[in-house]
Amino acid sequence: MARLPRFEYTGQTTPEILACKGTHGLSSLLLAFEWGIEAKVRASNGEPPTEAEITVLAVQALNREVNNGGYHQFFWNSSRQYAPIIADALRRIGCSETAAITERAIAALNPDALTVEAVNSAILPESKERDAIFSLCDKDFYRLPDISVNLFAFLEDHQNDVQLIRTDDYPRFPPKRPRSNATILRSKLEWYKKGWNPSFEEACNVARELAAQKEISATDGDIEGAATLFCLKRCVRAGDFETGKTLADRASELMRDDPTYIITLRDWAQFLVTSGRQALADVTSINYLKYLKQCDPSEVRTVNSIRFWAELLQTNPEALPESHKFFISNFPELDLNKPIEKKAFVKNGRAPGTGPQIPQDGL
Repeated sequence: MARLPRFEYTGQTTPEILACKGTHGLSSLLLAFEWGIEAKVRASNGEPPTEAEITVLAVQALNREVNNGGYHQFFWNSSRQYAPIIADALRRIGCSETAAITERAIAALNPDALTVEAVNSAILPESKERDAIFSLCDKDFYRLPDISVNLFAFLEDHQNDVQLIRTDDYPRFPPKRPRSNATILRSKLEWYKKGWNPSFEEACNVARELAAQKEISATDGDIEGAATLFCLKRCVRAGDFETGKTLADRASELMRDDPTYIITLRDWAQFLVTSGRQALADVTSINYLKYLKQCDPSEVRTVNSIRFWAELLQTNPEALPESHKFFISNFPELDLNKPIEKKAFVKNGRAPGTGPQIPQDGL
């Protein structure tokens, strides 16, 4: 079956997006609704999103984060804002099994209360027992059918409650750089198998096999780089410091130009902070800031990377003292004491999941 083309969201309305069912990829249509809902809320002068709109945002956040890094990532990232209402949202779209799995993950997290603040506090400490339950929940989640189908059907049934406005508040992505062979292989490893958690050697072997199958002219360095970044991400999730430390150093040498490198590295630095390794986190942060200082400041990618890294410094001011000093001295145009707009790798607009904030009293 031929793969459907990606839908490009440029401010279309609800009927215009729904009309592309069957002609464009389902995930890109859902992403368009996510962008459109967030744009609508930004233009509403404080009017909250509808129940149906919050349902879309919550389910999209869960689906993206769990497929990308498991339940741990859902609770760790800003997507945790949907934790108090995600189970109800899943049942609302007819995904009761996924809701039950998600409730098991929340029970393993064991927050003091089902609030965003309590979830944030509960996910910070390391817990092998909790993460083992998360891993089981991840596997159960991956075994179920893709919840995107149910979510789109929900949108069709509730389109009157998700009426997007025509807007020019949509992402303008910078021109894509040609992807390196290492990046292509890293991406293929990510999608190789749901819930896959290989050793570094196994990841290298699979990357080599994929290169041969897909006729990718990959060098040994490309294969090692792809496996290194792929496994580092899983070390962060598993709290594996010893393995992760070696991989982080090598990823810095081989994969700095990979578009996901900065995300994985920042997650690694945050893990170091929360696990009591502040000095190493500070060194990791400074080294990356020195790299950014050498990059072209006129490039959108550089600007967005600096802003993205600034959030780590704002969140951990006492744990990263030298990084703070370096940032203030070398990037004076940004004030760490004030909110910094999240560009999130686009020229205009925000990345899905960065807004709006949902009401904390639920749906």
